[in-house]
Amino acid sequence: MEILNLQILRGPNYWSNTHTRLMVIKLDLLHYETHQSNSIQGFTQALERLLPSLATHPCTDNGAGGFLKRLQEGAPLSYVIEHLAQELQCLVGMKCSFGRTRALGKKGIYQIVFSYEIEQAGYYAAKTAISIVECLALGKPYLSLEKDLQHLKEIIAAEQPGPSTLSILKEAEKRNIPYYHLNEESLIRLGQGANQRLLSATITSQTSSIGVDNACDKERTKEILASQLIPVPQGCIVRNQQALDKAIDRIGFPCVIKPIDGNHGRGITTNINSLEKAYEAFDSAKKLSSSVIVEKYITGQDFRFLVINYKLIAVAKRVPAMIVGTGNHTVEELIAKVNQDPHRGEHHENYLTTIKIDQHTLSLLTEQGFSLNCIVPSGQILYLKQTANISTGGTSIDVTAQIHPYNVFLAERIARLMHLDICGIDVIAEDIRLPLNETKGAVLEVNAAPGLRMHLCPDKGIARNVAAPIIDMLYPNNQPSRIPIIAATGLKFNRALIRLISALACEYGYSAGSTSAEGTYIGRHKIPHKQDSAFRQINMVLRDPIVDFGVFECSAEDILEHGLAFDHCNIGIVMNVNEVAPETSDPLYSKDLVHVKEVILRSVTQQGYCILNADVDLVYGMRTVANCNLALFSLRANNPRIIEHCQKNGLAAFVDHQHLLVCKGEKIYCRIALAGLSAMMEIQSSMVQNLLAAILACACCGLDLDYIGEKVAKILEVMQKRSSTLEVA
Repeated sequence: MEILNLQILRGPNYWSNTHTRLMVIKLDLLHYETHQSNSIQGFTQALERLLPSLATHPCTDNGAGGFLKRLQEGAPLSYVIEHLAQELQCLVGMKCSFGRTRALGKKGIYQIVFSYEIEQAGYYAAKTAISIVECLALGKPYLSLEKDLQHLKEIIAAEQPGPSTLSILKEAEKRNIPYYHLNEESLIRLGQGANQRLLSATITSQTSSIGVDNACDKERTKEILASQLIPVPQGCIVRNQQALDKAIDRIGFPCVIKPIDGNHGRGITTNINSLEKAYEAFDSAKKLSSSVIVEKYITGQDFRFLVINYKLIAVAKRVPAMIVGTGNHTVEELIAKVNQDPHRGEHHENYLTTIKIDQHTLSLLTEQGFSLNCIVPSGQILYLKQTANISTGGTSIDVTAQIHPYNVFLAERIARLMHLDICGIDVIAEDIRLPLNETKGAVLEVNAAPGLRMHLCPDKGIARNVAAPIIDMLYPNNQPSRIPIIAATGLKFNRALIRLISALACEYGYSAGSTSAEGTYIGRHKIPHKQDSAFRQINMVLRDPIVDFGVFECSAEDILEHGLAFDHCNIGIVMNVNEVAPETSDPLYSKDLVHVKEVILRSVTQQGYCILNADVDLVYGMRTVANCNLALFSLRANNPRIIEHCQKNGLAAFVDHQHLLVCKGEKIYCRIALAGLSAMMEIQSSMVQNLLAAILACACCGLDLDYIGEKVAKILEVMQKRSSTLEVA
């Protein structure tokens, strides 16, 4: 079998408006074209043995378990590949339940469509599915499944956002806030254009850079807090062993040694009671930082205070990685058992982290009188790490409800002093039910970009939705995250429509961004031309923080190749169905341009409008597919479709006795004399259509049509000066 072409769809598309992440593979089955699943001896049985989960795998016609039934009845191998690509992704925790398979007319050539969550994983699943089918069709066992599934898990771990970011994205989804991954790290854009916010883990575009810098310098943080009489451990910075000796003489034992700019508990040694251990700790910290902090060890329990938008949201008691003896298992066996918890992952991909056995673990075990091979008595607790960080295998207990009001005040004050809208404050205290300054507790650190894992999924106590206040902070009082978007298609003879709507929006005071075959504009400025897809151009416009109004041409070709670059629009306009099918497309599509254009109409919000050309039968016929308001336009006032629509109190625009009229029912909202438009002395029907659709779009957006009517002549004159004719073909 041979993959001839791969398309990655990232928005509403020909196949589905709701399943926006789809892979479309054009596959040549070659000599497997003549094979059916039930014509290959033992094929279905071998597949079921290899993947027992297929027993419940659904198919469209037969429901749960229907896939195997379909194979027994006989199905093309392309159909098998489609469902295997989905199942392989599902087996590693991804939700992939959509698929289609279609023959393309040429012998052996099929289009296989299936959903994905992560692009790299989707493509790997497809290649694996093809390999499995080829192998089993030859009567050979497939021996690489475990390796393939492990590789898919590794892709997820590397590509999928961690629990903190994921929780914020899920909260954004709940509120219908669109989001976009801007790089391979964790940089996310919430919202569109002027209403966008940036997010990298729990640092936002509103977070103070100075605040982050201060938090990264532990000594500077202590100076800021100490100057405000907030209790912090006594300590100092050292850079060599001589300075270390002097620091220990002054501070005494027990002490703590840690790198000045470390994080996640790396390089920290606590409860040091000897010079020998101090030297070891110093060497460990020096591997991570040239400067090392030596400070007094504070006894008590470890707490993390989470402050968002300068309000205390959650408090977790952190417990270092530990095991509890059973009387039957060794230390190593108990660690392995703890690491089997499905909530644990290798790094930050899960709510907890696996416990790694390192030199610190071995030293700590030795201090407690154990080694890895020792059996731990029943009920005995052994601590495996000195710090309680989740990243080193620790767990958490939610104690938010227990905190004393003074400690709430203190945490919020610290956030303000550090100028951090989101921060995690590490506190040592015997009892947080009492004021910190009365219990000899202390603030150890203030962390920018705090992890949310310990609050989202504590080992004990209430799971806190700490993502919600982050979204509340970024979009207070349900501020809009989207900008108005007008999407138009069928513009072969109406290229000026996008420019006209954009110019009208700019006249009205918007900073409109637009893309079309004529180019990309931000406001009245044309962006340097680059041969690129409309999908990428639209994304570029939606990423510009000055743009507060979008007007986009969406050609059939780009919808087929990429899908729409947005999930919803406010207005969808269809002018005609007159494009020649893209040369790269398959015969299936060339017969169905109507369905391609309907993708735009299906993406219009329920409160929005689809604007259709009532003079074109195929376009008028699309009115039934959209779940939104309908507006029609026509060159003829006596068009029966316009008359019927207005009788039903519908919104329409049409030409009547050389006047452009916008009506809703019997009420006339706007009347523009075409004869008064100097730029249209030699009127073209296509330009009149542009005017009708553009004015109607302005009406649907709630713009003042009297004001817009006054500006039309000026805009057309400017447009005429910029081109040799009113139309740019």
